[in-house]
Amino acid sequence: MATKPATERSDVDIDGVLPLVRSDAERANLLLESLGRFFPGFGRLFVVAPARDLSALEETLRPPSELEMTLVAETQVAPELEASRARGWYKQQLVKLAIYEHVNTSFYLTFDADVVATRPVAPEDLVVNGRGLCHVIPEDLHPDWYRDTERFLARPLRRRGVLHAVTPALLATDAVRALVEAQDRRAREGRWSRGRAGWRQRWGRARGRQGWRSFLLDGLPWTEYALYHSWLELEGLADRYHHEAPPGIYDVERSVWKKDADRFDAWDPSPLFRGEGPPWFAVIQSNTRLAPSRLREKLEPFLR
Repeated sequence: MATKPATERSDVDIDGVLPLVRSDAERANLLLESLGRFFPGFGRLFVVAPARDLSALEETLRPPSELEMTLVAETQVAPELEASRARGWYKQQLVKLAIYEHVNTSFYLTFDADVVATRPVAPEDLVVNGRGLCHVIPEDLHPDWYRDTERFLARPLRRRGVLHAVTPALLATDAVRALVEAQDRRAREGRWSRGRAGWRQRWGRARGRQGWRSFLLDGLPWTEYALYHSWLELEGLADRYHHEAPPGIYDVERSVWKKDADRFDAWDPSPLFRGEGPPWFAVIQSNTRLAPSRLREKLEPFLR
């Protein structure tokens, strides 16, 4: 997997990362098709998967010719995952941060398999005057995410009663670098997290686990976006890398969430694809357990 040094990063395109398992491949194909259809300025999509799934995904994924895709084992992005007990969402959180070492662009987008692009979008829509779009929801919907982040950082957060919007989200490559370098210094200096996480970090250090990725894994739970944005706010760096601008990258109201699963047959996706953005993406939450074939039936007419 080739990488460029930071001085050669592109400010024109935007790379992306998609943590994936083979059971979600058909959902992911809808995302791939939609990126090819609506995002001509997209750079490279890094699809990061367990090594055991790579051959199956290589056969199943169908990226359009317009989309440049790299399929890579998650242990190539974060070798510490091989010996870690982290599973599912917790692994994906680390992957979305660790990919910063491999992207070739100043900003990158994080995806899940249940995301789809719905309107034409260009890098200049997402990054204006060198700062990436950041959407905050003016409700404290998940206070536990921020309590976990506060315990992990062992610092009181500057809470504003908002939720930083989640996947698909735009991260600044250099901001992620600054965040993880700060955690690497904490690990070297023994500045542990609070509570049980701190004891796990101490134990990991005693067993020879080094570096920021082990420090984060041993310090779970935390949530990647609460951690990323809260740390930037604490360091006074949020306005350097991001600007808050409603509406967000994805359509919260017209997406399909778990509570909407029973009404899916009546769901009309056409307003998502009508007009121009923002928002440019939608989420059809995977925990709805809707079959990919039902999703395709609804969405394929708009992706041709």
